[in-house]
Amino acid sequence: TLMPVSASLRSFAHFALFVVAAVLVGCGDTAPPPSIVPAPGLALHAISMDPCAGCRMLQDKGFDVYLKPMRLAASADIERIAKTVDSSGQPAIRIRFKPEVSGRLLRATAEHINEPLAWVVDDTILTVANVNEPFGADMIFAGIGAAETERLYARMTGASSRLGEQRRRTE
Repeated sequence: TLMPVSASLRSFAHFALFVVAAVLVGCGDTAPPPSIVPAPGLALHAISMDPCAGCRMLQDKGFDVYLKPMRLAASADIERIAKTVDSSGQPAIRIRFKPEVSGRLLRATAEHINEPLAWVVDDTILTVANVNEPFGADMIFAGIGAAETERLYARMTGASSRLGEQRRRTE
């Protein structure tokens, strides 16, 4: 015998079908988010807030920052840069390093735990952050907000200059 279905049970059944359909649609697209190669001149440096031998002084938000001479990573060491989200769903940037440099980078960043590093493009400091744990294969910039994520991504990839070039070509 068939029993009448209540309106709330019918609503739940529709919702359940929607969830299943959404999951199945999501499973079909496993492509990673678009990623871009880094801007030429992008580099990761250990820094000091005090003058040091062989260090080069740059300004960051009105402060003197001293880049140590050895780059920890450069554009050529980066496989790709992609927008992503962090564990709390906030915008973030993931940098994937080439396999052949990950061991060297892991050792180098292990020597700088709780010390600041700076990402620099052509003598302009993009961001300064402390190393919380060593990284080698990849790293994530998280907790910097949506606007800063967009600004940093554009500068790290040269996306803003490529967009300007594209606009000039179409005019």
